[in-house]
Amino acid sequence: MIATDHRFPADTAVACFTSGSAGDPQLVMLSTKSQEYQYQATADRMGTDDTDRLCLPLPLSHAYGFSVLGMARLTGAQLWIESTSDAIAVLRRLTESGVTTLDGVPGLYASLLSCLERSPEKLPAFASLRFRGCGGEVLPPAIEALFARWGSPLHNGYGLTEAGPNVALNAPGHFYPGTVGRPLPGTELMIEGPRNELLVRGPGLMSGYFGSAQPALRSDGWLATGDQAEWHGPAVRIVGRLKHRIIIHGETIIPSDVEALLSHRCSVGQVVVDAVVDRRGTARIGAVVEAAGDPDLVRWRAVVRDLLPPVLRPRVVVPVCELPRLSNGKLDREAVRGLLSEHVPNRRQTVSKGGNCAN
Repeated sequence: MIATDHRFPADTAVACFTSGSAGDPQLVMLSTKSQEYQYQATADRMGTDDTDRLCLPLPLSHAYGFSVLGMARLTGAQLWIESTSDAIAVLRRLTESGVTTLDGVPGLYASLLSCLERSPEKLPAFASLRFRGCGGEVLPPAIEALFARWGSPLHNGYGLTEAGPNVALNAPGHFYPGTVGRPLPGTELMIEGPRNELLVRGPGLMSGYFGSAQPALRSDGWLATGDQAEWHGPAVRIVGRLKHRIIIHGETIIPSDVEALLSHRCSVGQVVVDAVVDRRGTARIGAVVEAAGDPDLVRWRAVVRDLLPPVLRPRVVVPVCELPRLSNGKLDREAVRGLLSEHVPNRRQTVSKGGNCAN
């Protein structure tokens, strides 16, 4: 509930809403010191200076995009802001404007991958980028592997609005494939408890949530992120959201594990899985599949049968041209659940042909 006093604390420099992907959006207050630290630490890790040309197909109303704007102002780098995360427009910008760094969510890079496969002559402009930043949600391993195979690795990173937002970041000279990189200098990370929850502490953290009387941080200064993580040497890998779990027949399933396997082994784009309840009240796994055309669902069933045990096999498959996304480019899991609910199987039906993908 918003307090009746609508004034921000005196040291508030920025207020950003969370994306709402884990619940109702909350307004996060960030101090001047927090933002000064963020811009400088991120620029130092990326090696950004006034010779760089940044392309930003992200909304400035969210923390990720706004942090890139702040870093550009600090370093004097040129900045091109794209109004949409349109892969064709981004590729045009890369080929025409001498861009050196690009930032985007995994969905943008999935679209870029499709464009580059159709127009390989544009790959040199993408490959010549000094920095290809990726964040906002878990990066599907299949997408990461394909870009790496082209000699154009994605510099995956991790952050959240409450942390200012950047926490860890891969960059040239600081690259750890399969992870979100090392924490920024001055930021501490800890993986706690049997659930392996990632905790963050450092100068970039928020002052609090606007209108909330509850403490934003623990008494020892740590922020509980709600994300599950594991160490890979000095770098960290994000497994997924702790709250986002599927329970099927009493077994707890991590969706990102199933998604990674299906995206990698099936000849389709990104795959998103979630629970769906059939008309008998039985919980099943459903999958929404991003595909440029109608996927071969017979082959899909065969691959899934060979790849996964029965409890992990999607019983509903909905092909779509594009996955539903929030305004900041993140995956809209509520909309995914809605798509799956619309195609709940009758009796023994296992695959829906009711997706909205054009032939």
